[in-house]
This record gives sequence, C-alpha cells and structure tokens, in this order.
Amino acid sequence: MTTPAMKTCTKCKQEFPATLEYFGEENRVISRLQARCISCKLKQQRVVGRRWRENNPEKTRKMKRLYRDNNREKLRKMERGYREKSAEYQRKRKLLYRAKNAVKMRKYARNYRENNREAEHERHRHYRENNREKLRLRNTSRRARKRNLPAGFTAANWLHAEGGNIRNDEFCCLRKRQIRLKGRR
Repeated sequence: MTTPAMKTCTKCKQEFPATLEYFGEENRVISRLQARCISCKLKQQRVVGRRWRENNPEKTRKMKRLYRDNNREKLRKMERGYREKSAEYQRKRKLLYRAKNAVKMRKYARNYRENNREAEHERHRHYRENNREKLRLRNTSRRARKRNLPAGFTAANWLHAEGGNIRNDEFCCLRKRQIRLKGRR
C-alpha cells in the first residue's frame, strides 16, 4: 500500500494527504486540488457570508422569510425534535437558574405585581371565570387534604364526610354540584 503524496495548506501551513478528503477540487491546476484545506476554506466562506449578510440586511431578511415560508413543516419538525432531545437539559437549567436567582426573581415578581395591579387583577378574574370547575376541584381536594380524607375525595363525597358536619357555604356549593351531577339545573 502506497502512502498518498502530502500537500501543505497555504492558509494554515499544515500538511495533509493530497486527497479530496482534505482539499477541495480545483480543475484549473494540475493536482486538481485547491490550495487551501477544507477547514480553512469553510472558515473563509463563513467570514465572507457574515460580511455579506451584514452589508445586505434587507436581502437577508427576505431570503430568510422566503425559506421559512417554503419549509414551514420541515422547520417545525426540526424544532420539535430539538425540544424533545433537550427537554431534560432545559428543565435542569431552569431549576438551577431559579435556585441561584430566587431572591432576584421574587423581588422582580413583587415589583411587577405592584406596578401592574389592575392588569394582574384582570388576569386573575379572567382565569377564575374560564376555569371554575378546575378551581372548584382544587379547592375540594385541598379541603379534603386539610381534614385528612382519602385521595380522590370529590364534592359528591362531602355529604358523607364527618357525619354530615359541613359548613353552610360548602353545603351550598355541594348542593349545586349534586344538582348538576343528576342532570337537573
């Protein structure tokens, strides 16, 4: 087995085997190989491309928009794959950030709530209106936990809990719930 001839890159001055694995093809020279190695050629292309994008921002935006429009499904699939692969890493990263910056985040949240009191009130009101059933279930399960009742305890079980010893407001909510369960309104 013969060893291939060696060729020196004119940019990085490193010596590589004179093959297409290390040098690009060039038809105008006898050796049929470019003077720069592939890695130097790629670096040069990146620099030239970056410079062109900086000098032509409108054309760059237009090209990117056109690509996104023509390859929407492909990009979604790639993004979904990335999210699935990096989900655990992202979760750990967020937990670590929150642990390191807990005081800063609490201070920011408090400041935001104080400065946006009306918007926060509106957001909470909107959530309560759209998630009544969810909130009711959360409250009944919380009350059940406070009374050490079994898991999965629902509003329908409240009449039998503690021998019917139930507060009036709980009974009213329960009565409405029972009527809905039976199909009467």
